[in-house]
Amino acid sequence: MTSNSFPSPLTPWTRDDYAPHVYYSGAYKLADSGVSPLVAAARGYEHLDFGQVADFAKKNGLGNANSKPTSQVRAAAKRNGTLVLPWFRADVAVQDSGDGRRPAATTLQLRPASPRENPKTGKLVKYENLTGSESVIDAHPSTPREWFTNARRVLITEGILKGDAALTALLRANGITDDQLHIARNQGGDAAYVALRELMLTVPEYNRVLILSFVGVANWKHNDVWVSLSLKNRTMLLAFDGDLSTNWNVWNQAHKLWTYARNEGATVNLLNLNNTPGRPAGDLEMLEQGKVGLDDFLTKHGNWDDVLATIETDLPDAPPRPQGDVKVGTWAVAEDGTTVQEFVAGREGLLGEESLNRWVLRSNIGGRVEAYVTRRPPMEEEVETGIFGRGYVKEDSPRVESVRIRLAWLDDDGDTVEATVTGPPEILENPPSEWSKKGADVPEDVLLHPEWPPRKGQDWLQAIKSNKTTPVRRETAWSSMGWVPVDGSPVCAFISGRTVLASTTAGAKATVPGVTEEMLPGASKFSLPPLRGAVLSEEWKAQVRSDLHDLYEHYITLGPWTDPNIAAAVLAAGLRPSVPVRSTTVLYVQGPPGGGKSWTVSHVLSFHQEKKTWTNKSLPGSMKDTATSTEQALAQSNVWVMDDLAPSADRRQSESEQAKLGDTIRNVHNKSSRRRSGSDLKAREVFTPRALLIVTAENEHTINSVRDRTVILDIGKESLNSPVIDGFDHFRDNSRVPGRIMHASVQAMQHLAVLNGWNAMMHQLEGLSHRFSETAKTVIDSGENPAKSPARHAQMAVDLMLGLAPIHILCEMVGYTPFLDLFNADNGTTLPERVATVLKEAYASQANTTPARALLRAIRSDLAAGRAYIAGSYGLGDAPVPSAGTGVNVNANAQLGWFVDKNGEFVTRPGAVPIGHLIRRPKGDNLDVVMFNRTLAFETAQRHNSKLLPAGQEARSTWRNLKDEGLLHEHYANQGTKENRADFVYRLPGQGGQTRGVPVNLNVLLGDLTA
Repeated sequence: MTSNSFPSPLTPWTRDDYAPHVYYSGAYKLADSGVSPLVAAARGYEHLDFGQVADFAKKNGLGNANSKPTSQVRAAAKRNGTLVLPWFRADVAVQDSGDGRRPAATTLQLRPASPRENPKTGKLVKYENLTGSESVIDAHPSTPREWFTNARRVLITEGILKGDAALTALLRANGITDDQLHIARNQGGDAAYVALRELMLTVPEYNRVLILSFVGVANWKHNDVWVSLSLKNRTMLLAFDGDLSTNWNVWNQAHKLWTYARNEGATVNLLNLNNTPGRPAGDLEMLEQGKVGLDDFLTKHGNWDDVLATIETDLPDAPPRPQGDVKVGTWAVAEDGTTVQEFVAGREGLLGEESLNRWVLRSNIGGRVEAYVTRRPPMEEEVETGIFGRGYVKEDSPRVESVRIRLAWLDDDGDTVEATVTGPPEILENPPSEWSKKGADVPEDVLLHPEWPPRKGQDWLQAIKSNKTTPVRRETAWSSMGWVPVDGSPVCAFISGRTVLASTTAGAKATVPGVTEEMLPGASKFSLPPLRGAVLSEEWKAQVRSDLHDLYEHYITLGPWTDPNIAAAVLAAGLRPSVPVRSTTVLYVQGPPGGGKSWTVSHVLSFHQEKKTWTNKSLPGSMKDTATSTEQALAQSNVWVMDDLAPSADRRQSESEQAKLGDTIRNVHNKSSRRRSGSDLKAREVFTPRALLIVTAENEHTINSVRDRTVILDIGKESLNSPVIDGFDHFRDNSRVPGRIMHASVQAMQHLAVLNGWNAMMHQLEGLSHRFSETAKTVIDSGENPAKSPARHAQMAVDLMLGLAPIHILCEMVGYTPFLDLFNADNGTTLPERVATVLKEAYASQANTTPARALLRAIRSDLAAGRAYIAGSYGLGDAPVPSAGTGVNVNANAQLGWFVDKNGEFVTRPGAVPIGHLIRRPKGDNLDVVMFNRTLAFETAQRHNSKLLPAGQEARSTWRNLKDEGLLHEHYANQGTKENRADFVYRLPGQGGQTRGVPVNLNVLLGDLTA
């Protein structure tokens, strides 16, 4: 090799310079492409002979000798060996390189010395991609991380040989000598990798170009590299082969990539290498094909500066799309898209001559099928994994399908007019005259067109469906807000009203909100305010830091609620939908009229508005809404309110509202929904709740099991700090801070997923849940209520506490410490502990409302009202407690359902039901065992106390709960029974036979009667 001090317009290397790693045809190809020996060695090109295949397959994990990849390698190396080309996924390679590790190849490609012939095309297969190999966007493994993140320009080319040729030319143009780009024969790949990386770091930052390569023009799409590679404010250089202006497929892919990059904020330029003067006359192949590759250019036409001189700012006009042989009778949309024509046979002239077949105008309305839309909710597995389609089975999933047909015509002035018809897929099977009958929405301008509907509608429709100038888009419109997967991206997007937040611009464009105003009136009110700057840019961090400060000042420093625990719960509830874990939280805000319930809820909703929207007089839902409309809203929104459960003079209405609310709360808590069918007996769409539900009510819910599934916030007359209310309302209505914090919280989650992967981010949230769980158990379970497990309340606390995670993440990202201090137990009660305290108070209030205790309360009520009574041990007509002369409190009889008549005798009220006996404990003198008839006692209690013992609650399980809670008489408590029964055999004195009863201590039922 000849050493040069200055870059040469042609490359100086020969095939001998690549030994001992590459030789024969592979070395010739590297030299012919202008790839320097150092660049080649650092990547790891190698020659593979037939005898080395077994070891090669084992080293690279290709499977046994009969596997498809191994067989493929063996066939490629059979005659004269093959060149092995290692490909490296750009984002992974740069990450490994930045962490000090030499990247491992993502996939392998082969270039056989004697390529096989493709039997279908008769052409030689010059490059073989291994079966099952990943489609990779490649960057050279020595590429420094700084180039990936900061290089001003990004070069896109086909094939790593072209990419490595470009890297070589770039280095030579920046003062790297040919001697430095050479290698010693004993220099290994590791040393070459390090040496090249160090040389790349010497290139001035303003001259650096990130070089990316992919296998073919269509393989740039749906690749994870675009998720981690920001194109904003960078220049993309497209270096496709020179047939761009003649090959429609190549042009189409270039156009799509061009559009994608521009949407991502890049400036896009074309390297038009085919427009190169001075092409050698001997270059017959390129002359015949009319194209120049980037490596061809650099070895035969010019250097790196000459490459940059070919920049053009626009793509060439699209070449004609191949139509194939057109049959007579074919209907097709004209090239301008505004008319439909028929290809007709030529006619014989008067002199017997025949005219050529020709196109004849049939309709002055053209068009195309723009999109096939599937409207559906995201699957839970899709959000858990971040993978579009995971767990989705079309036949088994709720969905609504539709199509959009884009029509076009020329008006009287010759201008193009467009309109969109939307309807069910059935319109693709029916002529336009039937579309309205099939439920299509046909715009007014179309209906008014004099040629609508077109004649010969089926032929016209065939032309519209055959028009593929722009491919039909397959869209998924999401029937719920919140987190949804993105097709082609490993990071979910987030929808709130009209706002779509995604990790890339392409992801945002691919995410279609399906909750329209027609489906959910007021849906757009949930939109979020914009947030300036890219994530972690100085502009973004400054805005988020300022907003966190304002949030802290208003929620923590000013303290609008006298109980700081309420402020923590409101913060957590407001941001809870930003965490990609399905919420089962129901916030039950209760208190007297005018106490601030709706006002408190409006501040939760302030995190879900773009401008002043939600106030104490304007909330998104009402207790008067129908059950079905509430179900739909909970399935479609991120947060929903059932406002104003107030006492009603109409008992039936009150019971109906209580029942409706109870069913809704259970559905949210259990993530379940009602199934329904239509008149055709086919299943209709199921509305599975997804939203955070907030209820406002003047009183607590009447059913214990419903209250047990809610996070109760008690808002009384003294709950609000009156002097700061007006300022807090101004903050809600005018600052937009809560909405921007919600926006930033979603971005923070997506940023973590981009850095570490969606699964890793979800795993972090799972770990956080475990830590929150320990906090919740410690705060809630003080040991004061052994009869009731705190597990449910602890889990509800954890679910709500997850809403605090975004605050902690954002504070760490932007360096705001006051909020971080509230997560440090050394600084006092933490925010998570404050949320847990809210649940502790609810748990304490619920501890004595278990089914067993509710039963005893109901029985006590029946006895006091005279609806039931406890008989004595000698018969149903005997009062249970003897006369006062025995020293026992005579008032006990009154509390057991008896009263004294005018004759001074103990009697029961007419119709009273005997539900048990008062007896002495076995082998004892104490008259303190109440033996309940488990059927009569429970049925009577349930009949008159439906709020305490709702329909559906069973006697057997309730009595057993009495035993589990330690409420049985102490003499019987530790005695075993078959089938874990709560009733025991007893005998009444002087009466034959035995009977069974549930033993309860008299003092447990009524209190200490002897005091």
